[in-house]
Amino acid sequence: MTRAFSSLRWLCWVVALCASLSSPAHADVMQTYAYEPGKIYVVRTALGIATQITLVSDDEVVDYSVGFSGGWDVSRRGNVIYVRPKNVDVDTNLIVRTRERTYVIDLKVVASNWKRLDEAKRAGVQYRVLFVTQGLASTGTLAQSSSPGVVASAEMRAPEWDASKRYVFAYDVAASRGATALLPTNVYDDGSLTYVRLRNARGTTGLSQPAVFARRTQDGGDMTVNSHIDGNVVVVHGVYPFLALRNGAQLVLIRRNQTR
Repeated sequence: MTRAFSSLRWLCWVVALCASLSSPAHADVMQTYAYEPGKIYVVRTALGIATQITLVSDDEVVDYSVGFSGGWDVSRRGNVIYVRPKNVDVDTNLIVRTRERTYVIDLKVVASNWKRLDEAKRAGVQYRVLFVTQGLASTGTLAQSSSPGVVASAEMRAPEWDASKRYVFAYDVAASRGATALLPTNVYDDGSLTYVRLRNARGTTGLSQPAVFARRTQDGGDMTVNSHIDGNVVVVHGVYPFLALRNGAQLVLIRRNQTR
């Protein structure tokens, strides 16, 4: 009876949150990626908004190319690239070659008919994407952390198994219609960080990199949390009762079950 009641409450929460997609909830518009050779990175843009892509600090750009060049404004200054879509249906790729690395980027337009910046942010637009080398992602959004439960000195790489830590795997996951690509293959935490392992890390379609939100209570409002992508793992800086992964209209809900 208790389990049935708990399942019913979870189902009601899923339905309620899916219905509240129009309520204010902002993705982190500044994001840090740990560079990894051979990986495809997704950069989410919006019509009428410029997005800055900052490469690893010591990179010297040799050349770059956009697949659908007529649909994008692209400019470069040093190791910084600015992109802005000219139209709606212009998703494409961007290849940047430096003396040390090759960046493979999918450019996606996630917002077009927005009237307020809040609406574009809610769709997951990124203002700035910063690339750093593995283990050095201590700048960007992480340095701005001030929310309770967020660990400002979080390790920026997906962890090896540490026998001294107590891991929690008791998570439930639910997805809205059409969001199966965002469904994680595994979710767990170590008491300080939450690890959400996604699919398609190195496939031809690349990794779906969602915006991440949290809730303190089942009926509480969505709030922005700091996170970063490492390989095919979204590392959330903190542990929360509820998480929401969003990519445009796609939504995945994650609930941390009570542990004794």
